[in-house]
Amino acid sequence: VLRRVLEWYPARHNAWYLLGVNLGASGQNEAAIEALQQAITLNDRFAAAHSALGNVYIALNRHDEAQAAYDQALTVDPSSSRGHGGLGAVHQALGHPEQAIAAYEKAIESDTQYVDARIGLGQMYLAAGNHELSLDILSEAESLAPSRPVVHNALGDAYIAMRRPEEAIASFQKAVELEPAFAPTYCGMGRAYRALGRPETAIAAYQRAAELAPGEGEPFAGLADLHADAGRNEQAIAAYERAIELGFVSADLYNRLAAAYRLTGQYNAALATHEKAQEYDSSHPIAYDSLGQVFMALEQHDRAQDAYRRAVENDETNAVALTGLA
Repeated sequence: VLRRVLEWYPARHNAWYLLGVNLGASGQNEAAIEALQQAITLNDRFAAAHSALGNVYIALNRHDEAQAAYDQALTVDPSSSRGHGGLGAVHQALGHPEQAIAAYEKAIESDTQYVDARIGLGQMYLAAGNHELSLDILSEAESLAPSRPVVHNALGDAYIAMRRPEEAIASFQKAVELEPAFAPTYCGMGRAYRALGRPETAIAAYQRAAELAPGEGEPFAGLADLHADAGRNEQAIAAYERAIELGFVSADLYNRLAAAYRLTGQYNAALATHEKAQEYDSSHPIAYDSLGQVFMALEQHDRAQDAYRRAVENDETNAVALTGLA
């Protein structure tokens, strides 16, 4: 219908905007970008189009372009809730917690009904360890949008962080009732069942997530952790490698893969993978205790002792390091 309208009235910036939003919602991101850019060409004072363009760039992990689009929305309309909320999402993705919190709070000031900004703000406080405040904010989001699965998923994550897995499972089950084929919900269930000590149920949840989203790495990382818990290190390695291949990468994941290599006697691979963890994120804590074990296996005793000493400096109760130094 929108394309037909544009055939008749090609200068309607609102129609180009609506077309772009709909294309983005259906995953046709490049076409969405073209439509939204056309809307902006016709009316560069259209803040909503700039914000919608930022949303598409966020979906493509093109964060610099997303930030530029949201900045433009705020230049046009400094009170734009979607502009502030979009900037919050950019800073959240880039690991800038203070900027993300400030942007989300401005978004909520502009629109107290803005659920996505409340979810993002709750997630940022959760990551900062302020669990009670996070739970309060996410509960407010639930009261505003009880039919949105993403709200229940965020609440589930908060309950996991607070070591309340039963309540987490209840939240994820609400999300499943609302949208049975949403892969992130099953990943959340996998985390909750793992925390509850029900590994087989957790595996089933991650397997369902992998069926629903075979191109996503998170389900494979979850399966890998469960294999590692059970000592199935070869299977863990295969699943970690698959997660990384699909783009689900973090320094912590590299370190977990390195530990699995070490436990299967693949010491050079373990060392190389620990080094990848540092290359990926130099600010991430170094797994000195595991490195010490790798160096000992490689008969690099001086490097092992140095690694163990550094581990004890970070944690005086680190049993692996203390044993290595004994």
